[in-house]
Amino acid sequence: MPPENPPAPAPSSWETFYHPASGALILGADLLAFGGELATGFLDTLLVALATFAVVFAGVWAIQRRWGQPTESRRATFCKAFLGSFLAGIPFPIAGTVFGTAVLFLSGLHRLRFLKG
Repeated sequence: MPPENPPAPAPSSWETFYHPASGALILGADLLAFGGELATGFLDTLLVALATFAVVFAGVWAIQRRWGQPTESRRATFCKAFLGSFLAGIPFPIAGTVFGTAVLFLSGLHRLRFLKG
């Protein structure tokens, strides 16, 4: 009988820049906010960008403080939240760009099995 593959480590045990939940929030909020902008004719772009920035900042801050690396300072958490919210607030979907790829790798989401077809 062939040996079984060892189970993948829990996402919280990976040492990544972002917690995987933060990466999912950044990419998910960006997709929800700007995935359908063409339908509105880009009339609400500034409002949507500011709202996305605020929501993602608060979410990433909370996730990183609660589940992030225990030695992470408040300044580091602020910088991560600001960077993530800035990327999510850019008024176009980042999922297929170098920014989206960076978020995938910085949060370890590229390692999760459900992302691999």
